[in-house]
Amino acid sequence: MNNCLVILLLFGFFCGLCHANVMSLNECIDYALEHSPKIKRKEIEKNLQQLNTIIEKARFDFNFSAGLSRDVASGLDGSSFSVQKEIIGGIEISTSLDVTDQASTGDRFGSYSVALSKIILGGGTELESRNRIDDSIIQEMVILNQLNKEKRRIIFQVKQAYYRIIRDSQTLKIQQLKLARAEKNLEHAIDREKPLDIAIAHIEVPEEKAVELRAIQNIESSLDLMKELIGLDMNMPFDTAKEFEYHVEDVNLPGAMAFAYDNDEDILNNALTAKSAQLDIDIFRSLRGPEVRLFAEHRQDSATGTDFQGDDMQILGLSVSWPLGDRVDRARLRQTRSLIHDLRWQLFQLRQDKAKEVRELVRRLGELKESVLLQENFVKASDHLVQLYQDRYDHGEIDILELIRSQDGLENSKVQLVILKTSYMEMLAELSFAIGK
Repeated sequence: MNNCLVILLLFGFFCGLCHANVMSLNECIDYALEHSPKIKRKEIEKNLQQLNTIIEKARFDFNFSAGLSRDVASGLDGSSFSVQKEIIGGIEISTSLDVTDQASTGDRFGSYSVALSKIILGGGTELESRNRIDDSIIQEMVILNQLNKEKRRIIFQVKQAYYRIIRDSQTLKIQQLKLARAEKNLEHAIDREKPLDIAIAHIEVPEEKAVELRAIQNIESSLDLMKELIGLDMNMPFDTAKEFEYHVEDVNLPGAMAFAYDNDEDILNNALTAKSAQLDIDIFRSLRGPEVRLFAEHRQDSATGTDFQGDDMQILGLSVSWPLGDRVDRARLRQTRSLIHDLRWQLFQLRQDKAKEVRELVRRLGELKESVLLQENFVKASDHLVQLYQDRYDHGEIDILELIRSQDGLENSKVQLVILKTSYMEMLAELSFAIGK
């Protein structure tokens, strides 16, 4: 029954792979960058923020309005047109045209006006006028940094999943060799008619089959994880290429740290938030004291019809407003100063955490590099040991249990070598992510 189950699982597993879409590591990364739901959602957030910037800039567009009216009692028909525009720097310009028609007499009267106002004290700076636009643009940059980090995170996670599949696949191959060797040991034990060896071999075969089943399930789970990461439908057949190129990279720690400080998105966003806060402080300082607005208007009436040759009028004026105590602006100024102090400590902590993370990853990479070299020598020694035990077993000097132990040691050392090499490549990907590559 167990044999049938193993055969069915293997048949289904490998038949599925034959019809699967096989992707290399780079193809998985490219597909993920194009289809990952996390990246898509962050791109939508970026687009929404860009639209918000357009909305803020639209505040300085021309505004046109028109209206029609009729005085029922007198029979006067009125029409009006006006254009207003706010200019960066606290300047407001407006012009209007009013025309009145007397339907009973056919008379027409008109007037137009042009008005200009400017805040000359207590605000009205170009910085204040652009504040909402600048804040929106800075937020765009923050979200863009977050999008870049999400892309890098997806690349790192895809590499992790890919190396996990490589590890599971190579482990499965080794396990299949162990199972074939266990079955061969059973045949030899039966041929020799040694009850103890036969009993031991009968125990080893189902144990190796159980391990093989777990290895197959691990690969299927890892493939499902990869589908989730890259945004591929779970029901689509899928497999990854099994090429695995182990290579060692020398890491320059000072260079890696400098690169991380200059490119880590969290550090960059900290600087952007501090820039926005400093702009707010500059604005709050300009708002101290009363707001004084200077305004001027020219109005021209018509003498007859719409000749605009009638009376004219020029108006100049000042308006002053000043919230008593100015408590709101002063409180906001203190809040923003506190935020800047907090951001400085955040930056210090971010740099500390980043240095600790990168230094630890570099140390672990060095450890894994040496471990791979030691394990390669261990595999060679284990292989030689198996050959010696096989020769002694063939000459009847030892029983099968000692041979099996030596064979298990060799296969386990091969599995450990695969684990170490893939772990090194995973760690290298994690270091790239950590420093902002």
